[in-house]
Amino acid sequence: MAKDILQGAHLVLLEDDEFLAEVIVRKLTSVGADIKRYRNGLEGLAAIRQYTPDLVLLDIMMPIMNGYEVLQVMSEEHLIEEVPVMVVSNSGQPVEIDKVMKLGVKDYVVKVDFTPDEVLEKARAILIALKKAKGESVLEYTVAMPAPASAASVTPVSKNETPSLVAQAVTPVATPSTNTAQSLEALKVLVVEDDPLLKNLLAVKLTASGCLPLYVDDGLKAYDLAITFKPDVVLLDLMIPGMDGFGVLEKFQGDSALRDVPVFVFSNKSSEQDKQRVFSLGAKLFKQKAETNLSEVVNELYKLAGRQRV
Repeated sequence: MAKDILQGAHLVLLEDDEFLAEVIVRKLTSVGADIKRYRNGLEGLAAIRQYTPDLVLLDIMMPIMNGYEVLQVMSEEHLIEEVPVMVVSNSGQPVEIDKVMKLGVKDYVVKVDFTPDEVLEKARAILIALKKAKGESVLEYTVAMPAPASAASVTPVSKNETPSLVAQAVTPVATPSTNTAQSLEALKVLVVEDDPLLKNLLAVKLTASGCLPLYVDDGLKAYDLAITFKPDVVLLDLMIPGMDGFGVLEKFQGDSALRDVPVFVFSNKSSEQDKQRVFSLGAKLFKQKAETNLSEVVNELYKLAGRQRV
């Protein structure tokens, strides 16, 4: 029986974005890959030297040592000849792609355009090509993609938006029961967020954690939806179109039906003034996106709602 070449493969991921790293790690481990993740280039380079992985997935913009510097050291130490590298970066400029390809990179993925399945496909292609180059047989390996999650296992971000990361980021989760009593127990979360990547990641995490999420990317619409949806808890970004998060909090405080709904502000803003302002407007919790992983987000939402996580 044919097997996936990624099954049992040893990979190293250098990525400082928590959300993107979670998507990639989850996807690769779902097909049996062994992946170690590092948040900066210096730690990642040390791991590459120590483990000599089958493949490195490399971000370019990282703290302490960036991706270019990692590649330069790997080139100087001839590691690039032993360890294949695939770059996963925000930059899609031809000059940037050309620069890293000249340093020996095998392939390049632009973050804003990628899907997790594309990363799998490219990783498989690199490993199979290397085996062929060594004269090894690859007939035992399959290049077939794993089945994507069923539509019932995820919540669409919007009717006009194809949630590619939602449908492909994880292996299928169990479809929630349609039993009325169980449905009533689902934690109703209103997610006010305009970042497509983060919305998709939250869709996967919240649905898999037994929540019933509703997504909106506009502050003005958030208030109207809250009235009809009657959420148990709200996850609110501050920088959103229509009406910013501060305005949403003010509207909630002025409405007796929403005043007591706990609001978790999840934002890139970090000033003490912003924190004091959201708390004065009734928010129960404030966390920075860059410092919080999605499991923490889900745990805090359940706590705020006074519910036990399923």
